[in-house]
Amino acid sequence: MSSGAYALIGTAVGALITASLSWTGIRLAREQWRTDALLRAMGHMTGGTQARNVGISMVDAMVTTKQLPPNTATVVTGALWNQLIYLCETDGGAKLEREHEADNARRMLRLVDSLVSSRSVSAPNVDAAFDHRRARLAAEIGRHTS
Repeated sequence: MSSGAYALIGTAVGALITASLSWTGIRLAREQWRTDALLRAMGHMTGGTQARNVGISMVDAMVTTKQLPPNTATVVTGALWNQLIYLCETDGGAKLEREHEADNARRMLRLVDSLVSSRSVSAPNVDAAFDHRRARLAAEIGRHTS
């Protein structure tokens, strides 16, 4: 083989390695962006009504477009449950008397339903407990919004 052939092979191998490293870097940057976006969304959940609304919208967009970072559905579901419990049980559910908070609660309940029904979240023997708690929270939300 001539030295030109070796140079061509070396160039091709170098180009493949560069392309592979670039693709890996892009993929890792995309995953990092999704994780950062999820953390920002979760941070909004601890704010007031409007901040919670923004957080719910961000999580909803990530779930709907299947952009939720891998292995985070269980954490997201837990955070949504905690917010639902907070809205339903703080001051006897008084927060749900405000229509925008009741809307936030309905949206969070739909997101939890979506995550659980898609089996993004699974654990042994949780279906009965989930169904019971979901029914109780849905009734509480309904009681304040009827």
